[in-house]
Amino acid sequence: MASSWTAAERTLGILLDQAVPSPTDSDGDGISDDAEAVAGTDPTEPLDFLRINSIDRQNGSIRLTRPSVLRKRYEIEFAASLDSNFRITVADITADSAGSAEIDNDASRKEGANGYYRLRLLP
Repeated sequence: MASSWTAAERTLGILLDQAVPSPTDSDGDGISDDAEAVAGTDPTEPLDFLRINSIDRQNGSIRLTRPSVLRKRYEIEFAASLDSNFRITVADITADSAGSAEIDNDASRKEGANGYYRLRLLP
């Protein structure tokens, strides 16, 4: 019998909110198998999940690295605090390689403003 993530992976255009959620997390990384199927990550590999790998200041800019899956769309967002909404879009990306780096050149964030980045998978 095929697992739920394999079945979901074969369904074109599946969206997480259209799938019947499964609480199964085969690799124990805190992300459900269904969510990993939508993201294109391997639900049996605990180190393969949607995330920002690193955030570094380089040459006066902020460099964010992330893994990606070909042809998946991502958005990097910023919020000044966890109490506020992530309303500032830093980058809108369609992946053309297995990983990439984005540069945030916003003057207020480059000069040391504290805040939080989030990586979202877009439909």
